[in-house]
Amino acid sequence: MSGREIEIPKCANGVATFDFMELCDKAYGSMDFIGICRNFHSIILKNVPEISLTNKNLTRRFILLVKILNANNI
Repeated sequence: MSGREIEIPKCANGVATFDFMELCDKAYGSMDFIGICRNFHSIILKNVPEISLTNKNLTRRFILLVKILNANNI
């Protein structure tokens, strides 16, 4: 959506699987996450670490992702 390409490591039948760090540790924003929601009805997020405030950008992206997924009923 924002002109960025997001590699989908594994997908089938409207379900996409991501590793937490592949999705949340990169400079993706709300438009990127909305683009994922428009293309997949379900998201599987693997290897989610214990969330803390030591890495604020990572934590913010994860919260943003959850909000967008929730808003889109994913």
